[in-house]
Amino acid sequence: MSGRSGYLWEENSSEKAKEWIKENKTAILPFGAVEDHGPHLPVGTDNFICEKVCELLAEETGDFVLPTIKYSYVWSLGDRIGTISLSFDTLRRMVVEIACELYRQGFHTLVCIDAHIGNTPIVKAAVRDILEIHPDMKCMYFAYLDFASSVDVFESPRASGKYIHACEIETSALLYAKPETVDMSRAVLNYPDFPPRSGYLNLRWSEFTEVAILGDPTCATQEKGEVLLEAAVKKMAGFIREERKLQPWK
Repeated sequence: MSGRSGYLWEENSSEKAKEWIKENKTAILPFGAVEDHGPHLPVGTDNFICEKVCELLAEETGDFVLPTIKYSYVWSLGDRIGTISLSFDTLRRMVVEIACELYRQGFHTLVCIDAHIGNTPIVKAAVRDILEIHPDMKCMYFAYLDFASSVDVFESPRASGKYIHACEIETSALLYAKPETVDMSRAVLNYPDFPPRSGYLNLRWSEFTEVAILGDPTCATQEKGEVLLEAAVKKMAGFIREERKLQPWK
């Protein structure tokens, strides 16, 4: 197999893909987003991190990595320059149709890897649609940030227990995944005051912060990002191997 990791779908010919599917029926689908990540990170932060995670995961599991879905549904930062959002239904249909194409070609397991929290309800809705069409297709879903709480290298408190955005955690992840895109000289600490209404209303971030940062990215390091992503990949690979034992195909 050719490519940086050897498993990148779009860097291989159809003949190589055909041979690969005979041995391995699992495909990894990366989900990112294009949105404002403050002055120090690029708008493609989620895409770059997710691609790195998926490349590392493929090296662990031997699965194909599909081209990244780079656009997402972005509402909270949807009014910011740099953000490009799809509708909920557009993204949901895209995932369903990709899965059906994979099933047609012989894949039986789809592993969705997400780097954007806004994708969660969409992917879950798409998976239910996929299972209505192909009940025997296995669909797994992982958000790499779900594993951040189990890594104790981070120093700064979270701005919000629910959201992680352009902070020490995400900045560290990108410093490891694609360091040349990070400008640490422009990183600023930002702990916005969340209005009480945010607990029960959908509010755009522009209503309570001028900067699309939640937390303190100034203490981010490449080493912290490596610990996080490597730990997340090990956990995900373990879950995939366990599921593989439960199905008749490899």
